Parts: sequence; structure tokens; C-alpha cells
Amino acid sequence: MGGALLGETDMRFTMKTRDYGTLEFFAPSNGGYVRLESDGKPGTLGQQICNGGGFRGNTISCGPTEESLARVARAWQRQRREGNKQDFGGA
Repeated sequence: MGGALLGETDMRFTMKTRDYGTLEFFAPSNGGYVRLESDGKPGTLGQQICNGGGFRGNTISCGPTEESLARVARAWQRQRREGNKQDFGGA
């Protein structure tokens, strides 16, 4: 499920938020764990997003389409906003 570096076949989804600025999510093109780009470290293995809007717990996966990645990323951000998580930041 994806290597240590972002590959050309990985899917990406970018979201602009009021609270956190631009968030860039990525996952393998065949689906799998969704990660959030680490700030200032493009192309490295980012933080895995988890249920509840944080980075700890049950990791979230997406299907093999960009629409699935976008749906998962939006749902995670909604959970994050509703839970007002404060642990956002680099790995």
C-alpha cells in the first residue's frame, strides 16, 4: 500500500480550509490508507488520518478513485472541525 515516497501513480486531493490553510491528502492509486502531506516535506510519507478527525486510532482508507479519496478527506475534515482537534501539525 504505497511506498515511502509519493509515486507518480498516487492520487492527490487538495482542500482549502479556514482553520488550517491548504491540506493535501494522498493515497495509492489502487486505494489504501489516506495520508496528509507533512508540512514542508512534500513527497515524504505523511501522517495517516484516523477516524474522529485526528492522527491516532483507526486509520482511514479510500477506494481506487479520486472521488473516494475526496469523499474520505472531506469526511475526515468535517470530523476534525466538529471535534475541534488541537493536535494538528507535523509528524
